[in-house]
Amino acid sequence: MRINPRPIAMESNMNEVSKHPALSLLASAMLVLVPIAGLTGCASGAPDDSSTVEAVRQQLITADSLAGLKPGEHLVLDLSKEGVVYTVDFSKAPIDFSRITLIPRDGAAQPMDTWLSAMKEKGHDLLAVRTQSFRLTPSAQSFGDLSATEAAQLESMGTLVTRTPVNASGSGTVSEQTLVCTEYVVCIRWCHVPGPYCFDECYVRTECEETEP
Repeated sequence: MRINPRPIAMESNMNEVSKHPALSLLASAMLVLVPIAGLTGCASGAPDDSSTVEAVRQQLITADSLAGLKPGEHLVLDLSKEGVVYTVDFSKAPIDFSRITLIPRDGAAQPMDTWLSAMKEKGHDLLAVRTQSFRLTPSAQSFGDLSATEAAQLESMGTLVTRTPVNASGSGTVSEQTLVCTEYVVCIRWCHVPGPYCFDECYVRTECEETEP
C-alpha cells in the first residue's frame, strides 16, 4: 500500500480535547473554596483573611469561578502541592485575573495578572493561545499524562510537544483513493526551569492521508 500524505489538517478547541480520556477529568471537577488567612488582597497591601484557596486537585477555572467572591476576596490557586492541575478557560467569558492569586512552590504569592505579564515577557503569551485555555501545574509530573521519560525531558529542557492519537477512521474515497483521517490531541508544554510551575496548551488536530490499494 502506498501512502500519499495530503495537506489536510483541522484543529478543534479545548471542548473537544475534554473528550480525550486523559483529559476528561479537567472539565468535570467541582469548585471547592476554602477560606484561608494571611494573604494580601489586590486592593490593599495589608494582610487579611478575605482570600479563598482552591482545594481540588484537578480544577476548571472560568469567569464563573469568581462569581461568588465577595468584594476584596480572591481565588487562590495553590501550586505548592504536587499533583494539582488547574485548567484556566476564558473561551466563553473574560476572567479578571487580578482577583486570582498564585502560590508557587517557593511560597511567594502573586496576583495572576502580574504572573501572566511576566510570562508574556518571557515569550509565553498565555492569553493569546488559540484555544483560549491552558493548564497550570507545579511540575511536569503533575500533568498526569506524561511518561517518566517525557516528564524528565520537560523538566530538563523546559519545553515538550506531545501528540497522542485519539481516533482513526476512513472518510470516503477521493479519485479512487481512500481518505483516512486521524485525530490527535496535541499538547505544547513548558516548565519554568528550575521551575515552580509548568503550563500547557492542548488542542485536537485532525490529519488526513490518501491511501492507494
